[in-house]
This record gives sequence, C-alpha cells and structure tokens, in this order.
Amino acid sequence: MNIALVVRSPFVARGLIALCVFALVQFVASTILAHVIDGYVGLTGIEHVAPFQFRVTRIDPKSPVARDGLRVGDVIDLHAMGRAQRVDWLRYLRDGVRYHVPIVRNGSHQILNVSMDRNIADDPRWQRIRWQFYLGFAGILILLVLAGFLVVKRPNSLDATLLATTLILLALGENFGYFGAWFTPQDWLTIGGLALSPFLWNTGLALLAIYAMRFARPASRLRRIATGVTFAVLAAAAGLSALDPIGWWLGTIDDSFGFFSTIGYGVITSVLPGLLPLICAALAIRDARGAERSRIVWATGSLALLFLAPVAYFVAGAVNLHGPLVALTKNIAFPIAAIGLTYALLGRRLLDVGFALNRAAVFGAVSILVVGVFSLLEWALGGWLG
Repeated sequence: MNIALVVRSPFVARGLIALCVFALVQFVASTILAHVIDGYVGLTGIEHVAPFQFRVTRIDPKSPVARDGLRVGDVIDLHAMGRAQRVDWLRYLRDGVRYHVPIVRNGSHQILNVSMDRNIADDPRWQRIRWQFYLGFAGILILLVLAGFLVVKRPNSLDATLLATTLILLALGENFGYFGAWFTPQDWLTIGGLALSPFLWNTGLALLAIYAMRFARPASRLRRIATGVTFAVLAAAAGLSALDPIGWWLGTIDDSFGFFSTIGYGVITSVLPGLLPLICAALAIRDARGAERSRIVWATGSLALLFLAPVAYFVAGAVNLHGPLVALTKNIAFPIAAIGLTYALLGRRLLDVGFALNRAAVFGAVSILVVGVFSLLEWALGGWLG
C-alpha cells in the first residue's frame, strides 16, 4: 500500500482535523471539570503497608478527613471499598460526595463517613504548584493548534501528516492519562480512558520513529532493526501500562507492590518508550546530510524533552526525589516543545507551510514566550520559597 496516496485522500485530512478538534474540546472540558469536582481530602502523608492499604502519617487538621474522625496511624483499606469509590481515590475525590472509608484502627475494622465539602483550591500545596499545570495546559493547547495548522496548510504532505498525527496522539495520550484531567461519572469509562492512554501516547512515539525513517534513505540495516525493536517495545509497554488502571479497578493490581512497582516495569513502560524513538532519530541524523539533517534535528530536537520527561520523572521517583520540581519536568516539557516546534516550523522552515514569518518576528515571539515563562517561574519560585 502506498502511504503517500493514502495521505492525499481528503478523508485523512478531515479525520485528523476532527481528531484535533476532539482533543481540544476533551482537554479543555476535562480540565475545567477536574477543577470543579476535585475535592480537598487533606491527607498530607501516607505509607503503603499492603496492597490497597496505606497508613496515614500526616493529616491537615482543617481537612474533611480530620473533621470526620480520621487519625494518624489509621490504615485505609481501599480493597474493602466499592469499585466506584476506589476509582475516585485513584483519580479525584469529588467535591460534594460522601465517602464510606473502611479503616483499620488498633486492630479493629471501622467505617468512616467522610464528606468532601472542600474544593482542591483550598489545598495549600495545590496553591503553590498550580502554576505548573497552567504551563502544561498552555503547551498542550499550542501543540494541538500546531497540529491543526499543519493539516490545514499541508494536507497532502506525508511529513506534515506524520508530525501532526504525532502531536495529536501525544496530546490525547496525556489528556487521558494519570497526569491528565480525564474523569467521568462512570468508573468503567474513566478506567477505559486511563487504559487507552498508553496506546495513544506510544503510537505517537512510534510515529516519530516512522518519521525518522523518511530521512537518509535507503535506511541502513541498523536503523531498520532499531525501528522494529522500538515498535515491539512500545506495543509491550502500552499493554503493560493498560493493565495497571484495570487492575486497580478490579482490585487485583496495586502498583505500589509486586511487579508493577519494580524498576524493570518502570524501565519497560517509561524509560525505553522515551529513549528508543530518539535513538531511531539519532541514527537518522547520523546518516542524513545538509538540509535534510537540519530538518530532522529541529523536528526531533523540539520534541525530545517531551519524550524524555517521563524518563526523568521515573528516575526521580526511583531515587526517592519527589516534590514540585519533579512534577515540573512533566508540565514544562509541553510548552518548551511547543515553543521549539513553532520556531522550527516558522523560523527554520522545517516544512513549507505556505508562508513564513521573518526572522525578527519569530525571535520576537519566541522571546516574549520565553521571558513570560521565566517571569512566571521566578514569581512562583519566590512565592514557594516565601
């Protein structure tokens, strides 16, 4: 089958535009919904003691759980919860909902009735780090707008189609994932989105490997082998990652214990999926020459941080480094990738998109974005340190 002929079909362009619009609507609606329904529970410290059980080590004394009787030392037993409420503990404890929380206190089993009557906006920790999520929000919006721009301006270009589809799938994978705001009133639908997320994200990663094969052709045997290995690992990683939320829903997999908590699982699902497509791109860069090399360097270089963010997050967790700066690696990757790719498209003519801005305008726009981001970082860091 000739892929170039398929791309030239008007149905492909229309389908990608529809997918891009869906991603935009889903992302904005889910983010707004999450901020409205997310309740502030007040657990500031926990210790996992068994699958689906964790001991409370710190509580905000002004929180709903403290008011309704939860104490430091109590063990919350999520396995004894119903599926719907256990999914809420995984995603969002909803504002306005009354939860029946099974606990073990001094060897006896009890049920606490906890009313979520405070919004996440009341959480002091959230107030300190919410600017990070605004960065990620802006980055995803820009990437989706770029994807739509590429489809509209170059509907018959295979390179533009591959890049646009990559951006859309990465955004959807993030939107439906744990870091996204995906939540529905139906727990099976919420879990379905979480299980779909790694397949969307990893397909976007695979498309970068396919994009790299478009350069320095014919591709060497090493590059073909690397691409095949990348596809196999991405498929296996997506399958394993999908089992995690399904197992939580069924009460069979707690990723704090067993294989899903091991370094090996993290390497397969977080490290290799981010590194292997970049290795494919690096091999293409090695073999490419002149303008062709410049094009792939700018394309993959702009997206590299986006691919490496999950790797950095995994490594930080493996060495027990947690906190706002760790979460920042994930959120800041999207705006940086968006700024880099925008500059590559408009300033470096990564693709002939029908027009180009003059270099002064490009540098001016990028400078405004960069200065704005750093000003926001400085303001947030000053407030956090204060």
